[in-house]
Amino acid sequence: MQEATTSDLVGLPSGEILDLICSGRHDDPFSVLGPHKIGRATYVTAFNPGAAQLFAVQGEKRQPLHALPNNPGLFHGKIVETKPYRFAGVTAEGSEFEYDDAYRFGPVLGEMDEYLLGEGTHRRLWHALGAHVIHHEECDGVHFAVWAPNARRVSVLGDFNQWDGRRHVMRRRGASGIWEIFVPEIGDGTPYKYEVIGPDDTAQ
Repeated sequence: MQEATTSDLVGLPSGEILDLICSGRHDDPFSVLGPHKIGRATYVTAFNPGAAQLFAVQGEKRQPLHALPNNPGLFHGKIVETKPYRFAGVTAEGSEFEYDDAYRFGPVLGEMDEYLLGEGTHRRLWHALGAHVIHHEECDGVHFAVWAPNARRVSVLGDFNQWDGRRHVMRRRGASGIWEIFVPEIGDGTPYKYEVIGPDDTAQ
């Protein structure tokens, strides 16, 4: 495992925010996870509690990401901005894995969807909400969207993340009450459920 030093932690938020990411209780994980440009460089942050090592794969290059010693499961490192990336890694038991990062994808619903859903006048509600197999930003996967206006945090769970609510915390769409995320590389028939943390800080 390649642990990070102070010089490796460029652009990371405070330890309190990182703790929220690791506990799955941050309501805006896209502001921390995924790729972010800092100065002239681009850095990526990932949360994978099952990984002993994690790499950003861009073409033939495998860039090792630094494990954050005070936040198990968090990895951070520099990537090439102009190239798409995937993650590859090794578990503590030695099993290898590779996957596409849900946090590198932009939102699926547009601003008009957000507005109409927020005021309750969207005429294709069944198309905007729920789970739909789509092709998004050159990748196949499933778009999940749910209306949970009183939630502090919403996650989608399934076999694709070991039913771990910390792994795919969804994107809050402003004050509309809508939460969404695009999960790549899963398809029709994938079992799933939502995990909601309410105002009283309990999961449902």
